[in-house]
Amino acid sequence: MFFAPFTGFALPIIFLCLFSARDSSAENLLSSRSACPREVTWFCLMSQIPRKILLLGNQARILCLTRFELVKALVDRGWTVFVSVPESKYAAPFAEAGCRLIDTPLDRRGLTPLSDLKLRGIYQKIIAEVRPDLVLTFTVKPNIYGVRAAAKLGIPAIPTITGVGTSIQKRGFLQKLVFSLYRSSLRRVPAVFFQNTANMELFRLLGMVRPDQARLVSGSGVNLEKHALLPYPDPEKPVRFLFIGRLMEEKGVNEYIEAARRLHAERPEVRFGLLGYSEEPDVLDRVKRLSEDGVIDYFGYVDDVRPYLTEAQALVHPSWHEGMANTLLEAAAAGRPVIASNIAGCRETFTEGQTGFGFRPHDVESLYRALTAFLALSYEERRAMGAAGRVKIEYEFDRRKVDAAYLEEIDRVLS
Repeated sequence: MFFAPFTGFALPIIFLCLFSARDSSAENLLSSRSACPREVTWFCLMSQIPRKILLLGNQARILCLTRFELVKALVDRGWTVFVSVPESKYAAPFAEAGCRLIDTPLDRRGLTPLSDLKLRGIYQKIIAEVRPDLVLTFTVKPNIYGVRAAAKLGIPAIPTITGVGTSIQKRGFLQKLVFSLYRSSLRRVPAVFFQNTANMELFRLLGMVRPDQARLVSGSGVNLEKHALLPYPDPEKPVRFLFIGRLMEEKGVNEYIEAARRLHAERPEVRFGLLGYSEEPDVLDRVKRLSEDGVIDYFGYVDDVRPYLTEAQALVHPSWHEGMANTLLEAAAAGRPVIASNIAGCRETFTEGQTGFGFRPHDVESLYRALTAFLALSYEERRAMGAAGRVKIEYEFDRRKVDAAYLEEIDRVLS
């Protein structure tokens, strides 16, 4: 369950715990010196002190899908982890793992200055009451307003840039405002994690981060056990493409369904599936019309996409911008070739012609050609492409490596 922000936390008496001869926990800590090289004794001691970590996110579902293993690793250390997200059933795994949940209303897409100012005040109140040792933030609003609130209270924060988003993609006043907010928010943080090189270079070029702050990781990585290699579909079944994502213009839904409409007229046996919830009614209406016409198969939103991936021969992702597309990582981990926009955050997930095909974003013709190139392959070539994709993910996108980078940085900041 969710808890409202709480009060009454006493400051930890760290030095008393460390140096009191009567405290058995202190004795245990100090006795561990023999296991540590002399030059890192203090670091070893500090890493064993119970800590409080606060995570700020804009969606429980996404935060749980991408950060659960990291959170579990922190809890397993004996640390207290607080998770601040809007109330949702998808936060339940955090509670079950021992985290303390804080219901934090947040308008992800709204641009109202008053509501954003209110959010900063909410974050400041939460941080003041929790008094965490460190704040981890994810997505734009927590990165800006959560980091600012933490800085005002003298709490270090480590933000993660999960993508540049619409506000930065579109030129104009809003872009300049977001740049300015990021620049002032990030200047004093010890580190900023980026999920692709292009985003990192953009932030460095525009003076929003310094080179010594930037940390590059392979997106959120993939839990390779959860996202296991799936058997490739039966060659006797019709070829099925699959789109997984929010029904938004920026996710390339219109390009996908237009390419599907063209190919359906030429090869009606090829199927085009679509999974996702709607954020734009006009897009949803068009999807439903084409579904009724038999051009695409719309399945709505599901919590577990693996049964649908099992039936698909390839995943299609025509997004306009990404941090690192989790959908592509998980599909490739399942042994599915990926057909994706040739943009930062997508192109890193496949090797052209070996594990998938790229195409120009916003370009139906380019997507159409990529789909026909895939259909021109033999069944064995498609299956081999999927198997090669799994190997690439294992080597480059293992979530354990990503989480290890976060843990290393957390220990560095807290030491």
